[in-house]
Amino acid sequence: EREKQHLAALNEMRSGKLLAQITAEEKRYKKNRKIENEKRKEAEDFQKEVGNYAKEKKVSAYIRKMTIGNVDVLDPTGTALRIDPSKITVQKTHAFGLGRAPPAEIDKVDRDLSRTSKRLQQTQPRP
Repeated sequence: EREKQHLAALNEMRSGKLLAQITAEEKRYKKNRKIENEKRKEAEDFQKEVGNYAKEKKVSAYIRKMTIGNVDVLDPTGTALRIDPSKITVQKTHAFGLGRAPPAEIDKVDRDLSRTSKRLQQTQPRP
């Protein structure tokens, strides 16, 4: 009887140790898995920022922003004899200072000024 109790207690102790070992291994596995997922996500984000696709996307967004028709390709067919920058972009000319500027030019200058003032408001003054 006493031996049976001793064996039962021994079995219970072994199963307790086994259960503790399994939970500890599971915690380690989850921790390692989380670290691996973070590293993989950082690598993917880095590739998205630095990769060729990201560069092309930034360039096309810039061209879309600067052109009049908001297009990212200026002449896709290659049939234009001449592409004049003054015809596809809005630039501040000498007429702006004389009060004879077209509305598109005035809007562009207003956008530039508002963007600059926002940037200046975000910066903190030097002590």
